Amino acid sequence: MGKKRAKKYADLTYSENEHSVLAGETVVPLTKTEMNMLAFMMEEPQNTHSRDGLLDKIWGFNEDVETRAIDETVRRIRKKLAAAESMVTIETVWRYGYRLRATGKDK
Repeated sequence: MGKKRAKKYADLTYSENEHSVLAGETVVPLTKTEMNMLAFMMEEPQNTHSRDGLLDKIWGFNEDVETRAIDETVRRIRKKLAAAESMVTIETVWRYGYRLRATGKDK
């Protein structure tokens, strides 16, 4: 098998090989679900992701999960990114979903 590549957005790096996220040099301690959601959003960071789209991608079509699960997962990711002093946050797009947003001069 070939080496998997890393995904980058602003100061975040997701390593598929190590299944880890770094904010600069700081490891962001994410659960598997949180990591899957953040890695998915990092694939196309310029896109706004709908709650339904995130549910389908992260939990799967056949899962009986409410959109509140998305909101709670985003809340936890935001808290962990802030604790790691990342310049990236997840921005709410009212009545639709979420998108990544980088702040600071190193966008």
